[in-house]
Amino acid sequence: MTENTELSVTEYFKMNKQPVYPQIEEGVAYYSEIQKIINMAKTWLMFRAPFFQYMASQKQIIVTQSAKITNVVTDFRYIYYPYDSMKQSIDQYIGKSPDSRNAVVHELAKEIVHQILHMALYHHERFKAGGSFNQRLYKIAADITVFFQMEDMMEKFKQNSYGADWVLPDMKQYERFKGKNTNQIYKILYDELPKDQDQGQSPADKKMDEIETDLAIICGLEQFSDIVGDMSIGGNAKEFMEHEFERMEGELKNGMSMMSEKDIGTCRLT
Repeated sequence: MTENTELSVTEYFKMNKQPVYPQIEEGVAYYSEIQKIINMAKTWLMFRAPFFQYMASQKQIIVTQSAKITNVVTDFRYIYYPYDSMKQSIDQYIGKSPDSRNAVVHELAKEIVHQILHMALYHHERFKAGGSFNQRLYKIAADITVFFQMEDMMEKFKQNSYGADWVLPDMKQYERFKGKNTNQIYKILYDELPKDQDQGQSPADKKMDEIETDLAIICGLEQFSDIVGDMSIGGNAKEFMEHEFERMEGELKNGMSMMSEKDIGTCRLT
């Protein structure tokens, strides 16, 4: 986005109503099926986690063919899903049993919850506020936080006999991080990174490679960088962020009011 210090916040929001990455259009293979899957995922959440279903209803899911979107990401307003990944999943179940489609629906529900947790925990703004945070390491810390939240959700689902077959990383060796917020996790990880450099890839990068591989994290660093960068609007950046977070807080408040005993009572928005 081009920096424009003369742009008012109102003008900025009008200009940015459209998603950064374009939605697929009718005529693309499986277009109707994709819309069905999105609606089914939201409905699935409605009966299991009303907070997340409400938040998902406030965020449009953009299935895009943009080459920049290679995994699921969010910019606070939209959730972007790579079309090729969705098409590949549909290819695998077309003509098979309904259970095959359900697996894709459950996977999309998992991705929606993952991205909404990043939004609800303000990970983009926390990263910016850190100033000198290592971007890649912060993304890892944020995902560790989210995976623990989702692990708690899975336990809640089991207690209420809700069907869910989410595949999550084994978090046992990261138990020391449980209950800590993203910034606290980041600090511990940062302090543990090797500080010496060698020829080629640094020991710190190697360590981050190990954690990402262990957690099966698709870093999405390019998209994370683009999204954080898109939040800068020159002299109005502070006013924009205050406006955006006020809107987000309103959504969170409404979503929280929909939570019940059967919802994810273990979710910690800290």
